[in-house]
Amino acid sequence: MAVILDNVTYQPTRQPDFFTKLMFSNKTSEHVNIIPNVKYKTLLNTSSIEDDLLQFDGLGTCGWTPSGDVKFSERELEVKPYKVNFEQCLAEFEKSWIGEIMKPGANLDELPSEVEDQIMYLVQKKIGKEIEAKIWNGVASATDIDGFITVLDNATDTIKVAGVALTKANILGEFEKIFLAQSEDVIDASEDGELKFYVSKKAEKLIKLALADTNNSNIVINQNWLNTGDSISYMGYEVVALSGIPSDVMVFANWHNLAYGTDLISDETELRTGMFPQPEDDKYFVKGRLKLGVQVAFPDEVVLYK
Repeated sequence: MAVILDNVTYQPTRQPDFFTKLMFSNKTSEHVNIIPNVKYKTLLNTSSIEDDLLQFDGLGTCGWTPSGDVKFSERELEVKPYKVNFEQCLAEFEKSWIGEIMKPGANLDELPSEVEDQIMYLVQKKIGKEIEAKIWNGVASATDIDGFITVLDNATDTIKVAGVALTKANILGEFEKIFLAQSEDVIDASEDGELKFYVSKKAEKLIKLALADTNNSNIVINQNWLNTGDSISYMGYEVVALSGIPSDVMVFANWHNLAYGTDLISDETELRTGMFPQPEDDKYFVKGRLKLGVQVAFPDEVVLYK
C-alpha cells in the first residue's frame, strides 16, 4: 500500500505562527500600518481643518465672522489577489544528494521531513521578498498594485526632494535635506517611534561606512546619529533598511500613514502543503492565496527622496 503524506493546512486561526511568518516575513510589515480583512477595496477616512482659525479681534467689535472649514475626505485602498502554485516532482531529487535520504524503493510518494522543512523555508523567504518588492515598487496594472513609492510619486502634494546617487561621502548630508524638508507639524505631532526613515540596504551600508570613517572629524563627534549595531537612528528617528526599496530612494514618514492592506486574517485564506493524489502522487505541492494593496493617507506629510 502506498504511503500518502497527509496534507498540512496552515490557517491564521489555527496555525498563526507559521502563516504569519510566511506572509509577514518581509520587514516592511513590521514598520507600516497593517489593514486586515480587506476583500477588495476599503476607504481610509481622512479629516483636516483648512484655512486659519485665529482672527484679529479688534477692540469694540462684537461681530461674528466664521472662518475655517472641516474637510472630510477619503483615500481608496484596493487589494489584488495573488496565488502560490508550487510543485516539485520527487524524481528530480533522486539525481541529487537528497536521493540518499529518501526512502528505499522505486515508488516516490513521500518527501523526507527535513527536505520539506527546507522547501517551506525557501518558499517563505522568496514570497516575503516578492511581497516587499510589490509593496514599494509596484506599478498598477491588471495584475499588479501601486507600491508606496509609486503612490507618493504620483501624488501632487507629496514633499519631494531631488535625489542623487548615494555614496559614503554624501549620504549623511542627504539625510539632513530629508529631515529639513519634513513639515514641522508632522514632526511635532508624531509620538516617539512613529516617524521613520525607510531606506535601501545599500543606504544602510553607506551610513555605517560614513559613521565609521575616522578620517572625518565631523562624523566622529556627530551627535545626530546613533548606531548600536542592531539599529541606526538619525535625530532620534529610526532608520529602517528594506530590500524592496531601490538603492537611491528614501522615504521619511509616520508609519501610521503608510497603509498596507491584506486579507490575511480571513478564514478563507490558507496555505496547503502535501502530495498530489494518484496518479500524480509523486509530486509535492505548496498552494496558497493572498491579497495585497497599499495606500498613503496623507501624501503631504511624507518626504520622498528620489
